[in-house]
Amino acid sequence: MTNQKSGGFGAVGAMHANQQRIRRQQQKRRREEQAKEDERKRREALTQEERDAEDEAERLAEEERKRQQKIRQDKLKAQKQALWSEEAYKHFKNQWSGLSREKAIKWFNNKYSGDGLVYGRNYIIRQQPIKALEDFPGLNEAFTKAHKERSEKKGVITSMKKKMFGSNEPNQEIQTSNNKTGGKKVRKHKGIIQTGGKSGKLRKGYRYSGKKLKSGLPQIV
Repeated sequence: MTNQKSGGFGAVGAMHANQQRIRRQQQKRRREEQAKEDERKRREALTQEERDAEDEAERLAEEERKRQQKIRQDKLKAQKQALWSEEAYKHFKNQWSGLSREKAIKWFNNKYSGDGLVYGRNYIIRQQPIKALEDFPGLNEAFTKAHKERSEKKGVITSMKKKMFGSNEPNQEIQTSNNKTGGKKVRKHKGIIQTGGKSGKLRKGYRYSGKKLKSGLPQIV
């Protein structure tokens, strides 16, 4: 019995709350309609010159509001672009092989395309897919910087490896001269057997790699 009474009181309370909400909405609409009517009468009482002055003031105020809004949007957009470019730089510099502009663009679109750059009260400005690194501020600079650092670091490591393990490439560049060739320079390499004069043949276990050295001579491996 108590539960039935409690349920009844709850239903009555909900009904009263709904009626109050409806009354508040109706009162709000009446106030808005009254305000519009008062404004209409006020405008009718003005001269044409006064109305034109008010319209101009409203136009200038709206332009200023939009200008300030754009300034805020540009500031937030620049902050997000700087953050994404820094994240892209960190990603690019850790890619030790196969990094290209095409792959960088694909990575950026997969990660950021469709994400919000700027969030407003009733709007979201989203990042559109890019077709070139230059389409996103700071992205091309991040790629170039990362690529340069990777190249420099790779060069240092290659140099260290050559010092530690040696390289047969310098031996391929050694040239000598003797009386048999009339003083002409002849290529000397541990993989070449001199058969007389400038003639020679490859030792067993050596072959031409198909690549050329800086001097233009074929590389022997």
